[in-house]
Formats: sequence, C-alpha cells, structure tokens
Amino acid sequence: MHQPQYSEPMGGMYQLPWTYLHAIKDYVDMAWHLENVPQARAVVNFAPTLLEQIDDYDQQLKARFKGTGYLKDPLLIALDSPMQPVHAGERRKLINICLRANEEKLIAPFPHFARLVEIARWALEQTERLRYLNEQFLIDLLVWYHLVWMGTSP
Repeated sequence: MHQPQYSEPMGGMYQLPWTYLHAIKDYVDMAWHLENVPQARAVVNFAPTLLEQIDDYDQQLKARFKGTGYLKDPLLIALDSPMQPVHAGERRKLINICLRANEEKLIAPFPHFARLVEIARWALEQTERLRYLNEQFLIDLLVWYHLVWMGTSP
C-alpha cells in the first residue's frame, strides 16, 4: 500500500487527491474482502508516506468539523465550500479534476454521473459554454465524483 507524497513541502497543500480517494474506495474494499474471505491470505505493507497522509487527512477533517482548522486539498475545499467557482478558468480546473475517473469502472456504471460527465465534456469544448453551467451542476458533479469513489463492499 503506497501513495507518493502529494502535499507541497511548504504549506502542505495537496496537489492530487489520490490518497484520500483510494482510502475511501480501494483500501476499504480490500480490507472487507480480506475479512470476509476466510481462505484469503495476504501480507499488506503500508508505506510511511501513505500512513502520514491518511493521518493528515484525518486531522484536517476532525479540525474542520470542530471549526478550528482548514482543509488542504482543493477537491475537499470545493466540496466543503458554500460557493462554487464563477470564473471560467477555475470552473475548467474543477471540472477537469472531477473527470479524472476510470470510464469503465467509475463513470459508465452510474448513469446520473455519466450524464454529468457528458455535459461537462461538452462545456469544456468551448470556454464560453462554461458560463451555462450553474452552481448546482458543479455541486452535483463534485458529490457524484465522491460517491463513485466510495467503496462498494457491503
């Protein structure tokens, strides 16, 4: 189990969300399978940078829920924000982040998310189209992106 260090050395802002996305999906599912398949045998090693980043996310979320801290991942900041980006460049960046998903496993199986992705791709073709996407569209895209990354084990 490993992830590269995704946070900046100065300030600690995360550049990519892969650590927490894999933690809420793949790592959870893998543990469930190992617990529920008695004949399964596995050795799982955790890289220190992965554990440090998971702990950092845990601390960020706990502090944010208490109202004493702030988030350091742009995707979580957008999910937590009461307002979504207005400027085309910021919208483009957020939409592109939410399109980083495997087509076969994370987009196609979820028709509502697939439709949002289709609209987002259409909007990205021409910058002026981005202004037609309202704030609710961005919120829906963000929420669906996180939902498809959640683990599927019962």
